[in-house]
Amino acid sequence: MNKLVVSVAIFMFLTDTLMAQFSIKGKVVEKNTQAASFSTVSLHLSKDSSVVKGALANENGEFEIASIDTGSYFVSVSYIGFQKYNSAVLTLNAAQPSLELPLIQLVEDSKVLDEVTVKTQRKLIEQKADRMILNVENSVIAKGNKVNDLLKYTPMVQVRGDGSIKVANKSSVLILVDGKQTGAASLDNFLKNYSAEEILRVEVITNPPAKYDASFGAVINIVTRKSLELGLNGRFSVAHSQGQYGRFTPDLSLNYRTAKWNIFGNASGGVADYYVDQKIDRFFPETTIGNYFTSVDSYKYLSLFTGADFSPNKNHTFGLRLNSSLNRVNNETDTQTPFKRINSNTLDSLLNTRNLGRNTNETYDINLSYTGKLDSTGKELNINVTQTLYSKDSRQDIVYYRFGLNNEPSGPPRTIRILNPSNQKNFIAQIDYAIPTSKARWDLGAKYFYIGNDNVLRQEDLFNGNYQLDPQFSNSGFYRENTYAAYVNYGGKIMKSWNMQLGLRAEKTSQELTNTNIKRDYFGLFPSLNLSKELKNGAGLGISFSRKVSRPGLNSLVPYRMIVDPYSIMEGNPGLKPQFSHSFDTYFNKGSITLFANYTYTQDYITDLLRGDAETKIYTQFTGNLKNVHDAYIGLNWSHNLTKWWQTNSNLSVSGTYTKSPIADVSDLKFNGLGAMVSSTNIFTLPKSWRGELSLSYNSPNRWTIWRMRSIYWVSASVTRDIFKYGNIRISAEDIFRSQINRLYVSYGVIDLTSRGYNDTQRFKVSFSYGFGKRTVKQARYKALGNETEKGRIGGGK
Repeated sequence: MNKLVVSVAIFMFLTDTLMAQFSIKGKVVEKNTQAASFSTVSLHLSKDSSVVKGALANENGEFEIASIDTGSYFVSVSYIGFQKYNSAVLTLNAAQPSLELPLIQLVEDSKVLDEVTVKTQRKLIEQKADRMILNVENSVIAKGNKVNDLLKYTPMVQVRGDGSIKVANKSSVLILVDGKQTGAASLDNFLKNYSAEEILRVEVITNPPAKYDASFGAVINIVTRKSLELGLNGRFSVAHSQGQYGRFTPDLSLNYRTAKWNIFGNASGGVADYYVDQKIDRFFPETTIGNYFTSVDSYKYLSLFTGADFSPNKNHTFGLRLNSSLNRVNNETDTQTPFKRINSNTLDSLLNTRNLGRNTNETYDINLSYTGKLDSTGKELNINVTQTLYSKDSRQDIVYYRFGLNNEPSGPPRTIRILNPSNQKNFIAQIDYAIPTSKARWDLGAKYFYIGNDNVLRQEDLFNGNYQLDPQFSNSGFYRENTYAAYVNYGGKIMKSWNMQLGLRAEKTSQELTNTNIKRDYFGLFPSLNLSKELKNGAGLGISFSRKVSRPGLNSLVPYRMIVDPYSIMEGNPGLKPQFSHSFDTYFNKGSITLFANYTYTQDYITDLLRGDAETKIYTQFTGNLKNVHDAYIGLNWSHNLTKWWQTNSNLSVSGTYTKSPIADVSDLKFNGLGAMVSSTNIFTLPKSWRGELSLSYNSPNRWTIWRMRSIYWVSASVTRDIFKYGNIRISAEDIFRSQINRLYVSYGVIDLTSRGYNDTQRFKVSFSYGFGKRTVKQARYKALGNETEKGRIGGGK
């Protein structure tokens, strides 16, 4: 009862605090009353012109600056290509708590010529109250790259060799495109094939609030660039890179806009070969077994990203997105497995494996959306519905050749065939409702997520000219997963100078695999809290907490067994449990420097593990749980214009981990380790209109749970220049010293393994892009996620 009284008292205090403040709203237009989308608005004290708050106008040119004290102010508006606007003096008091300004009409700057493209170099990295932002538009780092390449430049983001993405020490990352979630196959297609030149910005939220799925420890929102110019415009690009093998990738983007319609599309294709050279050694008391393989994946693909937005008026927008892709991949893998005695180079026997694979993947994705401003108070409704269809037809033909001491054949070759067709359906429906008050904001929402996967794994051995099923390595089943979620989030000011977001999310998930007894149900409540403060000296401070869950996926739960070679097996784990974690984040930024830190404690951490058999020499890889994992991360980002011609974005971070858990038949294991990462991206303005980029990265030796990584470094450089008025050419050299070689080792119980892998990262690349259509001075479109607490210098903007 006492706790309830205290809670009510705190709530009344917060309400009284919020009700004692005021607001100013207005709309900014340019010539012909066209909205000055995303113009910069600032509020100044009339007595000394000091900045009190800042905001960005929305796409319709509307803005609101809330949570203001009584006093006399004036409003200033800045917009590229137009003269700065300053309002008359405005007074807020108890008799006049809010003001709506007359229409603000901007005047063109006579220094800006018609039909001339004006380019500005924004700060590459910006720290907001709840996210870090990489500004991409017109940056040299976007030229000739795909989205996956772009993420490598983003602070705290790591793109690993297997394509997985990690933010700081968080490996469960939700990736959104324009604030929308898509199916896994469609997202993978977007990251690999969508041009980075069509990206406006990348936002990283290290501790997302209750609006986002509780299964994700971090969020990356990729905001695409769509022209606000009426008429038709577009861009064509083509790139070729050469390493061990070549890759050719053309790309075309079009955008057509009228007063109410915006229609856009992107088509990309490619012919590309991906080469891998890997060496694995497994050590047993008397024997060493190696796996030395080279692999080439030959891709031919076509991807389409299309859509349309219809705005019948300034308050309502209906959207349609249609995405599709077709990928054909032929794989050739040759593996040598030598058997040697310890401390001897004498070869006991040799196993050679020839694997020819063929894969055809098709993905179709449709998204319907609605965004509406429901009344003059700013109530907003967002609805998103996405359906994804994915089909895969996979076949592997594998032949094993055994050789004895004198390199003579030991028995006949063994031939097997693995068939793995799969059909998957994903459905996502989400509704978000925002209720702004005069001093605060409530966000409510619900989400439904469905996955259905009809999967077959069939291994067949060739006997006497006929293939026969091997039931030990074959299975099939239909997997269903349903997730229901709802959330509430409150955002406002407390004690005048602190911004607060307080949220609670409820999720219920059911998982079922037919033909087995696997059926799981999970329910959980996941609170979140975010506090941020703008200090008087222009610095910012933020603290956040959240509880998260990660649920096992289909590939981990299914009780399958897949043979990689006779001594390497992969299998599912029906006993896998969900993991729960508590995460604390903080940041401090001042000027060009941002400090950030995280501590996360996880129970039943889900990760890849190994089990070994000393007698059969077989290693089995499976997904399992680690009982307790503690990890911490501290870092620094420095983004600064050192001179007029040199801009740098540099990062330094230190991470540590401690793991205590039984694994397989080893009862009590403890792992701990520290590691450091240093990276620096430098952009130079060179003579004769050239621009250059130099990137350097170094990772020290470090550990993550059972895996220990060796040090690694790489250096990349590029030069770019605008040609033919609207064209651009970029020449780059990636991994110049061929040093991006991943080396790791793991040792516990029977397991003793080392690995060294190289993924054809040393490449020389030439790309050319050309823009066409009407190209006047315009601010790029930015579609917000809808939950920002700060925009501009001191927040409060809308």
